[in-house]
Amino acid sequence: MARTIRAFLTRRETTLPLLLLVITVVAVYAPLIGDDFLNFDDDYNVYNNTRVISHSFANLLSFWKAPYLKLYIPVTYSIWLLLAKLSSWVHGNPGSIPDPSFYHLANILFHLGSSLITYSILRKFVKDRWSAFLGAAVFACHPLQVEAVAWVTGLKDVLSGFLALAAVRLYLAARERDTRIGPFLAFYLPATLLYVCGLLSKPSVVVVPVLAALLGHLASGGRWRRIFVELLPWLLAVLPIILITRHFQDTTGLMEDLNIGQRMLVAGDAVTFYLGKIFWPVNMAFDYGRTPQVALTSPFIWLTGTLPYISLPLLVWLGLRRPIILVSLGLFLGGVLPVLGFVPFGFQLFSTVADRFVYLAMLGPALLVASYLEKRLTKKVWLAVCIVMAAMLVKTSFQVTNWSNTNFYAHALEVNPRSKISYINGGLIDLDAKRLQGAVEKFRQVVKMWPDYWEGYNHLGLAYSKQEKFDEALAFHRRALELDPTMYQPYEYSGDVLVKMKRFQEAVAEYELAITIKPERIQLYVKIASAYKELGQLSFARDYLLKGLAIDPNSWEIFKQLGATALKQGNPLAAKNYYLEYLDREKVPAPESYATLAMAEKYLGRIPEAIALLVKTMTIAPGLSGPASALGFLYLEQGKIKESRELFERDLAIDDMLPGPYSGLAIGYYMEKQYAKAVTSYRKAIMRDDRDGMLYNNLSVVYLDMKEYQKAIKAVDQAVALGFSDPQQLQALAPYR
Repeated sequence: MARTIRAFLTRRETTLPLLLLVITVVAVYAPLIGDDFLNFDDDYNVYNNTRVISHSFANLLSFWKAPYLKLYIPVTYSIWLLLAKLSSWVHGNPGSIPDPSFYHLANILFHLGSSLITYSILRKFVKDRWSAFLGAAVFACHPLQVEAVAWVTGLKDVLSGFLALAAVRLYLAARERDTRIGPFLAFYLPATLLYVCGLLSKPSVVVVPVLAALLGHLASGGRWRRIFVELLPWLLAVLPIILITRHFQDTTGLMEDLNIGQRMLVAGDAVTFYLGKIFWPVNMAFDYGRTPQVALTSPFIWLTGTLPYISLPLLVWLGLRRPIILVSLGLFLGGVLPVLGFVPFGFQLFSTVADRFVYLAMLGPALLVASYLEKRLTKKVWLAVCIVMAAMLVKTSFQVTNWSNTNFYAHALEVNPRSKISYINGGLIDLDAKRLQGAVEKFRQVVKMWPDYWEGYNHLGLAYSKQEKFDEALAFHRRALELDPTMYQPYEYSGDVLVKMKRFQEAVAEYELAITIKPERIQLYVKIASAYKELGQLSFARDYLLKGLAIDPNSWEIFKQLGATALKQGNPLAAKNYYLEYLDREKVPAPESYATLAMAEKYLGRIPEAIALLVKTMTIAPGLSGPASALGFLYLEQGKIKESRELFERDLAIDDMLPGPYSGLAIGYYMEKQYAKAVTSYRKAIMRDDRDGMLYNNLSVVYLDMKEYQKAIKAVDQAVALGFSDPQQLQALAPYR
């Protein structure tokens, strides 16, 4: 029977290993397609990134012109933007949050491509196809690879890994044809282009020339000097990427106090950690909390930090006997070299180690497994391999489920109970889901564990603000500022609380302080302008909006607010122009924006255009209250009382707590001299907004026509008390006082 199976496999060895590899990858990772985005960087990078979801050509170019969020990865952002465009094209929802399934599918496909290329690379050094398949399966389905594939933001790792592996494979193909310059360049030039694209996907692939050199020498020998010359253009391409990354990434406070010996211990500890996870992949999460400080204070640091250096001579000795062992070791160490801790990098604020950092480095273990199993695949070995592979696939499948929104942070806290990110981001999820008490508990845990961490207090203030406990919220924001007065968020959140408390002048002061720290944040200019509008200081509101526009001339939100401000200032022409600019920039404008533009057209005397815009608003957003009433008031001016009544009743069917539709109904009844119904409608409007003096004044007019003079006087006095004075009505009632 064993011979029959072997013969079957041999006859199909040209396609069966590849087919089985595809089936394995798809089976393990396919459940990801149904997952949502995470609020762990997916928000900043994709679904809350207006540059991505608006997917304009100008935004695409912006990612190539300068780093975004202090990282220059234009190829990755271009893919994210194109996926957003594809999502909008398929679903017909341009400008809205894209479909996460497109992003998960892209990660899976790039990872599948990397796995197939890995198999092709292994076949260069391992004659037995099934040994190469098993090595590629380790690369494809080891639990360590889940983070990069399952996390939408992990596209940086999967995409750069795919491009790097493709570049290496083409370089190896070029070296096979090094007898003639033409065939060599036919493979070498595309390899170089792919490598540059890999650098522009994630800078950590700077190590690829080292990996290519190791594999190139192992595959065809040759002098190291020639390999150096061949890869010199790749090394030169690395330099600007290193300079850009070092310039824009803020690594202040990470490792400045560590000497070279301590950094070597941190790096050694990271290597030991990764080796442990390769052989025993348990307790895996996105945040291990293994910062340099945590690692160095561990009682085992002299073991974990020195073990790789102590073991290195033995591994080199073995490698001299079998060079493929040395190359496998070099591939692994080279792959993780940029993130071992010799030089600081951003994520070290949370942990030096992370599963995604070994994505490309897993080529080393894959080569080692394939080379070891070659000529050893006896029946007993096959049985052992199948057991190990089955266990690995089960573990990987479970690890995939840990990256769903439902248990992502809960699982992370099981692995690392001091995961600051998990408490904060989990609390933010609770806030969005209106689980306010859950959010408060998580943020309080942050404050308890890290009493000097400003962001814990700031988020606690945000949670209390949601509970409308405004005084407590302000106290927590003030505490955050005491801990770190250089952060703008506590000032902004304090301003938000003060707006809710209707203390607009104080809110303005807070927003101004936030702007001095973060002048490029457009939202601050919008908020301070809104506060000034509440104060009735429209010129100040306009000035701040224009300041924001000077920072970002393409900000649709600024144009929208400028339009609303101009309308309040009685300048409908300017309002119209601003709103047209807004509509031109925003891919999916808020439906009420068309209604506001309609008001500008009305004040310009363009009634048919105003009606058309209101009808359009009602068509694209039939559940939106307001546009129907606005159209109803226009119809009242034209004497179309019946048509207006239908529109007011339509709005009341959506929301019967609105005062406007009742006021409109009252006007119609008054025009028809149905005074009793007019009074009833005005009373209903006043019940919903008893601070509107105009409603009382209009009610007074109805009572006057009904000759109920005392009621008319009482109503007009209430109007005056609320700040609304109609001299004509006061004069008409004077004889009856």
